Amino acid sequence: MAKDFAKAFYKSKKWQDCRQSFIDERTLIDGGLCQICHKKLGYIVHHKVMLNASNITDASISLNFDNLMFVCKDCHDNLPGHGVGNKEPKKYFFDESGQIFPTPPLKKNCE
Repeated sequence: MAKDFAKAFYKSKKWQDCRQSFIDERTLIDGGLCQICHKKLGYIVHHKVMLNASNITDASISLNFDNLMFVCKDCHDNLPGHGVGNKEPKKYFFDESGQIFPTPPLKKNCE
């Protein structure tokens, strides 16, 4: 979910056109595969330099193909500052009968 300062930017025609053009280019290059895992189709156009209130109006950051990546949701969620992949996993869980067990290690989807 976009932060408040970024909502207007992500709805703008400039961003929508840039995003679609980037996806079209990636589709021509490799069929639109995730640029991290190269296994799944891209789903999100990610800014390598995260947008913030002071750089969002700088087109060399917000609209520059060199600062964009087309990534699948799983890889995006594992990037710093994005999604669930950056939370520390729970170390224990309870089964249906209330017994406590260590949580098995998670397998990353993009490996």
